[in-house]
Amino acid sequence: MIYRFDAIDTFFFRSSLPFDIGAENSVECIFPPLPSVYTGALRSCTLKNYSDRHDLNKKLKVGLNGIMMNGEPLFPVPRDLNMKSESDRKFAYPSFEKNDISSYPLEFLYCESEMKKENIIPEGAYIKKVDLMRYLNVKNLNCEMISKEKLFKTEYRTGVQIENTERTAEDKKLYTITQIHPNDDVSVYAQTQGISVSDGTIVKFGGESKSAIINSMEDSLDMDIRLDDNEKFFKLYLATPAIFKNGWIPWWIKNDMTGIFKYKNKSVKIKLLCASIGRYTPVGGFGTYWDEKEKCLKSYPKKMHYAVPAGSVYYFSIEEGKPEDVLKLFHKKCISDYREHCPNGFKYENWGKLRYCDRGFGYSLVGKLTDEQKNDLEKK
Repeated sequence: MIYRFDAIDTFFFRSSLPFDIGAENSVECIFPPLPSVYTGALRSCTLKNYSDRHDLNKKLKVGLNGIMMNGEPLFPVPRDLNMKSESDRKFAYPSFEKNDISSYPLEFLYCESEMKKENIIPEGAYIKKVDLMRYLNVKNLNCEMISKEKLFKTEYRTGVQIENTERTAEDKKLYTITQIHPNDDVSVYAQTQGISVSDGTIVKFGGESKSAIINSMEDSLDMDIRLDDNEKFFKLYLATPAIFKNGWIPWWIKNDMTGIFKYKNKSVKIKLLCASIGRYTPVGGFGTYWDEKEKCLKSYPKKMHYAVPAGSVYYFSIEEGKPEDVLKLFHKKCISDYREHCPNGFKYENWGKLRYCDRGFGYSLVGKLTDEQKNDLEKK
């Protein structure tokens, strides 16, 4: 089931940057919200229907999430693409060159001559699902690029700290926050399992006690892809931010950049060859837990993590295993190492049952490579 969240007025999703007296007097709003925001909203509006909170946490799963326009999901522009001309809206796939002298740990780099060409893709741009599927299938890309100015407006609000006892304004404690006002045809959404919410439910969503109306939609996100039986290479596109234990590299990839990924009876050995990673996204916030002694919910500050941003792309070679197993293990799966309900977010005991993240971080899609890219990567 897909749940759509429509703003009643505005949204406020605070970033994890510090907001302290004497340091910063303004706080930025991020959009779309982090995957964990959907978990908190859905959990809060259905908690009364579950006598066991642990049972609710176990059943609730969040998959793909992000921005939706006119009922159609949008995806961040893949970070390995560049645009040669704004007039014809044509994107170009990257080429690779051997990494011989750089301290960069991967075997290949994006071709320097390509990287020097003008790249006019604005920060925070999106493409439609049909164009993302063309990218994953390495077809010619001549598509509409949707900038954030077409999705929402930014509003600024100035406030002042109020003294607790006399309820008067405190001197020299002025601050500014930014809020998001989505266009009428823009919503945010989350793909979920194990939970049921009535249409028209109003829930607190994000910070500043902002509210949203939840409505359900049929899950019709058909994004199937096929790899050839003799395929040697593939790419992974991250549709949502991913938190990995080792920074931008998943925990199961070792120092030689190879790793074995397995789940149940499926297993592949792959090698990370190249990657296009954006600036990290800080992920913090507050969580809740059930105190057995006092029989009540308590909140706690989560440990700060640095997530690989949505739109990042990884290129792999298949060392052992079948392409069909690659699709079953990675395509439309949340491959983030982060676990919301585990100490420090990471726990590896009994890992076979906890392979995939169930909170929407690291939703990945498998894609093909062009013939030119394959030729570059085969020059080892």
